[in-house]
Amino acid sequence: KARVRKELRSARDQARQKLEETKEFAKQKSIRDEQNNRQAKIQRLKEKERLEQLNSEQLKRQSEASSQMKAQEANIRQAQEEELKRLIDQGIVPSIDTLPQTKQGSPPNGK
Repeated sequence: KARVRKELRSARDQARQKLEETKEFAKQKSIRDEQNNRQAKIQRLKEKERLEQLNSEQLKRQSEASSQMKAQEANIRQAQEEELKRLIDQGIVPSIDTLPQTKQGSPPNGK
């Protein structure tokens, strides 16, 4: 009878020990999971910031390229106007003001 009680006590102590170990394991796992979730969230935020930065840089480059294209177009227009003025001044190309006036819809030679 004493031996059975001793075995029961031993079995109960082992069960208690196992329960404590399981609780501790679960607690440690919960802590690890929470840390992993926190790290994953930080990584997602960093990636989001990185993508936003890249997008911002790309928009800036596109804006700069658009401004450069507009400036180039303005320079080309100005150069064309200057060249036309030079040709008119040299008499190579007639000025619109010196062209003969025609009736609306009829060709300049009257045919």
